[in-house]
Amino acid sequence: MSRNEAETGEWVLPSAEVARVKKALRAAHNGVAEAAYREAKAFWKQHGTQSATKYAEAADRFVAQISPRPPSLYGRPDPRAAHQRAVADAVREVLDRIAWHARGGGQALHGATWDDMDGVGWGRKTNRDTTFGDAEASVRINEKTRTLRWTVEENNHAVEHAHDGLLGKTLFGHLAKVKWTRGTGGIVRYLSEYDTDGFGLSNGSRLSQWHGPRGAEVWKQETGHYPYDSPQGKAEAAKAQEKERKKAAAARKRAAAKRQKQAQQAAQKQAAGSSYCGAVKKDASGLCGRKLASGKCPDHGTIGAQMAIGVTTVGSVVPAAAVTADPMG
Repeated sequence: MSRNEAETGEWVLPSAEVARVKKALRAAHNGVAEAAYREAKAFWKQHGTQSATKYAEAADRFVAQISPRPPSLYGRPDPRAAHQRAVADAVREVLDRIAWHARGGGQALHGATWDDMDGVGWGRKTNRDTTFGDAEASVRINEKTRTLRWTVEENNHAVEHAHDGLLGKTLFGHLAKVKWTRGTGGIVRYLSEYDTDGFGLSNGSRLSQWHGPRGAEVWKQETGHYPYDSPQGKAEAAKAQEKERKKAAAARKRAAAKRQKQAQQAAQKQAAGSSYCGAVKKDASGLCGRKLASGKCPDHGTIGAQMAIGVTTVGSVVPAAAVTADPMG
């Protein structure tokens, strides 16, 4: 299914991580560049020709030969697949560049040189380089501000392909291992054609990833809550759960008190007019049940007489213990 999508990300790196992330990206880039250069040289050695048609046909076969095979449905993913795809793409780009210049009459078909590699963005990187890129994404690092920016331009499945590519895997694999410090981190914003209002107007990108304290704070500012998998988000969730637990416990307590009151009232009503006190004990553990003397309870006076219990219609006395039980039971 078609899906035009784009993505941007921006992070403030800890001081020690600027050189480390550059080194990781440089190593990945140079690994591809050197392998692609060797393959392009091997192509010319095998298929060197001045026929543009034969050159193009041979280039197609060669690139297909060095491209990784698609993973099978049940096969294990090849960890080298992203690297090999990047190598095949770089070889395709440099061979196409050589063919294009030959068609323009500027130079004859020839074996790849490092100038050719540099012309398609696959020259060797040094520790002074701060920009990296592939067919789908680019990375820029500002060493003064320690800011790193990731950009995926809008295209069909561009974000998916960028994250499957060597640049994306290298960058996000490294970010996952960074020890973020106060004030560092960042977020990733994602946008697809389904995030529009139907008239081509964007409803705004959505946050898709966060890293470090700074990323968590930006997430909170824009969504009203911390990321659920952040320390702050987990604390918020625990606090909300505790609040709900206390609320449920209070509701159960109120319900129990209401049931007890209803039971006492029912018992008092059922036993009214008897010769035993029907008032509630001071500790609320049940009804008094003491025998009335001269129409009064020794503990509750005439109030106990008004709530008297224990006399049936035939004049027999019901023990107090029998009427302190729940009459609804």
